[in-house]
Amino acid sequence: MSGSRTRRSGYVVSVLILIIAALAVGLPGWASDGGMSDPDVGDDAVLRDAARFAASGEVLFPELWAGSWLDIDSDEVVLAFATTDLSAVGGQVEALAEAPGSLRLESVEYSMRELKAEFDAVVVRMDQLREQGIVIHWSGIDVRRNAVAVALDEITPEAVQAIGNSDLIEMQESEPIIAAQVPIQTCASREACVPEMRGGVRLIGPSGYTCTSGFEAKKVSIPLLLTAGHCYRLNENITHNGVLLGPVRYRRFPDGGTGDTDAAAVDQNPNLWKSTNYVYATESDRLRPIRSIKSATAEYVNEYLCKAGVTTGYTCGRILNTGVTVNMHDEQGNFVATLTGQTFTSVCAEPGDSGSPVFYASTAYGLVSGGGVPCGNANARMSYTPIQRVQSRLGVTVRTTYP
Repeated sequence: MSGSRTRRSGYVVSVLILIIAALAVGLPGWASDGGMSDPDVGDDAVLRDAARFAASGEVLFPELWAGSWLDIDSDEVVLAFATTDLSAVGGQVEALAEAPGSLRLESVEYSMRELKAEFDAVVVRMDQLREQGIVIHWSGIDVRRNAVAVALDEITPEAVQAIGNSDLIEMQESEPIIAAQVPIQTCASREACVPEMRGGVRLIGPSGYTCTSGFEAKKVSIPLLLTAGHCYRLNENITHNGVLLGPVRYRRFPDGGTGDTDAAAVDQNPNLWKSTNYVYATESDRLRPIRSIKSATAEYVNEYLCKAGVTTGYTCGRILNTGVTVNMHDEQGNFVATLTGQTFTSVCAEPGDSGSPVFYASTAYGLVSGGGVPCGNANARMSYTPIQRVQSRLGVTVRTTYP
């Protein structure tokens, strides 16, 4: 190969990922998710293997590991290694797998260590590139293409030269990620949840901006409600259905800078509101209980999940990438912030959906941060902050029991 790999498209069509090395973790049984399963994968053991190797692959094979993903067409977990001698790892992989017959090993050119080094170099130059008029919307490691993906407004010779003409980089043209808050316009069926609060309903700030409630949480004995950090400022009073919830007590968002969390926690007046572990999923499923927390290190490419927002409701899709660096803009195109370590999905989200709970069955995954393409388009995209990081950065605990 020679030169940067590029692909032109009106919308984002390739995927971006940075697998974070992690120790193997205990994974909850899928039966705890209300008996639900991935609609396209029949064997739960395959899903558990996908999560297991996503969490521990780089620790187990530090020199050769190049990532993994779920192939939903073949019901196989694909493990990529930077070697032509796959027999060197095959035995160890099969010994660790719950469903070894559903594993597929692939030989690729670059290891995760090499891809991470190139990705880090791109991220370091983002601010300098923006000053030169070269706007990177997001960047990450695409394990399925064994490349560092860089998404731009337009691929120009100047951009190629500034970013670097590396064999490891694949450039693509894309729409920007928009901070998904919107002035309130109409009421919705998710408007009235008094007195029991839950995720997936409308929140309104003092300026009239709408976002969506995420998960119920607590800090010691203080009842809290999570949403996106970019939606509201500290101490702003937030309401639902005309009733005061309380002020924003905790907030993490890198206004104009770089950070890894887009989350806020709103006080919930216990005299007016009752805490729950519910999510308003659909009109016929308004009491979806949250019973467990997804480990961010166990997320894997092609994992199935959903979100519930006030603008676009209940929509589902798959994880495209983890560890993505996203440059967020407002609807006028102004730079808002750079978010690192985000999870990128094919789930549909639009302005007003920020803060929405991301979940599957009864497991919490994260809080919606932004979206890149309108719903109804095959290239719809949504990014979220993993819920484990939200808990850590805000010092809160998501409620997994009622009340």
